Amino acid sequence: PAAELLARSLPHAPDGVPPEAVALRAIELHRPRVRTPIEMGRALSSYARDPEEYDADGLKKHVKPDTGRHLEALAEALGGLSEWSAASTEAALRATAEAGGVSAGKLIHPVRLALTGVTVGAPLFDVVELLGKETTLRRLRRFIETV
Repeated sequence: PAAELLARSLPHAPDGVPPEAVALRAIELHRPRVRTPIEMGRALSSYARDPEEYDADGLKKHVKPDTGRHLEALAEALGGLSEWSAASTEAALRATAEAGGVSAGKLIHPVRLALTGVTVGAPLFDVVELLGKETTLRRLRRFIETV
């Protein structure tokens, strides 16, 4: 059960875990991708605290000279959303990518890096929904400043 997995993961969450309701939803998102409470604890920590560093290989692979410009446009589009859901944020990202003349993947990978600090994890738009608008925009803007 998710509650038991949460309890077993707590000692392995270096930055703590989010509030219980968020943690339980995050567990269900990550359950297919993690094998141990150690991995789950690390995954849950990404919801509790903004990334302080970003995967170096991910930065090298997914951040290009125009990435910041595209992410700025995305932040503006996301900021204007009245409904915050996986579907609405995905539509905003895809529309931003199309308007910028790039594939959605050119935004998806840097956004995942911006929000979690790593290049792999639960489905991105479910993560975006769970993090919420304020946290997503804060993390995205911090990443833009960094890159």
